[in-house]
Amino acid sequence: MTTIKRRLFLILAALMTALVAAALLLGVSSSSTAAALIGGGALLLAGLAAAWALSSSFATPLGQLEDAARRIASGDHSPRLHLDRHDETAAIAEALNAIAAYGEMGERLSAAEEEQAAEILSVMSDGVLVLDSTGRIVRANDAAARLLRAPLQASVGRRFVDVARDFPAATLLRQTVTGKREITKTVEMSGGCTFSVRTVPLHLILVTNAAHPSGDRQVLFLIRDITERLRVERVRRDFVANVSHELKTPLSGMALLASTLERAVVEDPDQARHFTQRLSQEVARLSGLVDDLLTLATYEEDRSEATHETETVDLAALVREVVEGIEPQASGRHLHLSARTAVPVMGRPMRLATLARNLIENAVRFTEPGGNVWVDVEARDDTAVLTVRDDGIGIPRSEQSRIFERFYRVDKARSRATGGTGLGLSIVKHVADQSGGTVKVESLVGVGSTFTVTLPLHPSSAG
Repeated sequence: MTTIKRRLFLILAALMTALVAAALLLGVSSSSTAAALIGGGALLLAGLAAAWALSSSFATPLGQLEDAARRIASGDHSPRLHLDRHDETAAIAEALNAIAAYGEMGERLSAAEEEQAAEILSVMSDGVLVLDSTGRIVRANDAAARLLRAPLQASVGRRFVDVARDFPAATLLRQTVTGKREITKTVEMSGGCTFSVRTVPLHLILVTNAAHPSGDRQVLFLIRDITERLRVERVRRDFVANVSHELKTPLSGMALLASTLERAVVEDPDQARHFTQRLSQEVARLSGLVDDLLTLATYEEDRSEATHETETVDLAALVREVVEGIEPQASGRHLHLSARTAVPVMGRPMRLATLARNLIENAVRFTEPGGNVWVDVEARDDTAVLTVRDDGIGIPRSEQSRIFERFYRVDKARSRATGGTGLGLSIVKHVADQSGGTVKVESLVGVGSTFTVTLPLHPSSAG
């Protein structure tokens, strides 16, 4: 027997007993005691049976209401009550049903918002990390795990320091919680990456008791990889400094030659002719530098359009024309060309010609008179391969990773003396990249260098 049913029965039984007792007292004065007792007993039994039935009719719906209320209070919003009654218990049942329905709707909305938030976090390029005041992981997105190289999502609840030791999360967490304000810092990682980290204090109210709510402090970390941005900024600064220096040198020489030439025209006409030739060389050098700068700028600006204006080019025939143009200027170097079979590629003829010319001129420039330069064009599987090899002075291994940078020269004096601008190999790399290819170098000091350019073969010729 349920508690509610027992209480109702006891209340009704007490009432019936009182009524029977009153009837007995009244009956004693008008009839015999035995008859009164028998009648009273029968009346009491009938009353108790009626009390039992009445208590059952109330106790059952009240028990259902109690059970449903407890389940809803514990967070289970699935109960629904259907009482076939027309009293207060039916109204209470409808109210509980409405509360459960609202709670269920709230759960669905909360789950949908959680799913949407998780989806947004998963596609963010910036890392998002949330730690509690003790340094335990509350939440992290894919980007944070990738940037910090740690399984953050699988480590929720664990201390961050036990999962990723390289990132100074504990220090930033302490500073943010203590200062109660946002902090933005640049963090250099041991692997060479640089992050911009912004921390934001979060204050969450945890209502464990409506009268005495408690709070917990969490900190949001927003992590952005700025390694590439810093590299580009450094390259731009170096580029401006190098351009200024490269332009200043020929301009200073031209100013000095012009001043000397002015006097020599009057005092020594033969010497004036020499100064005129020197001035022409400086002008040509400056013109070449400006041309290369404009070429490089053009290639960088329309990089996105590079694939829209390509055409079929026979790389072998194009390289033959370039070699024929350079041969008269080889100054005693022997050029050997192997490019007999057509090698069709997709690209821009002028840019591919610039690529080949820069590589071959570079090989001639750094090969002593009497040396050799070999140029080979062939198709290998689905790739066109241009190889330029020389037996010149070679490139130190420590310098090889930087030779494709703008204005970088291994032998600065020799490069300037032979007319180099320091931009040729940078242009080669740009053209190769834009054509969907690659360029690499192999070199030994005193033995020579080999530059290899690979380009996608034209689809009609690809095997």
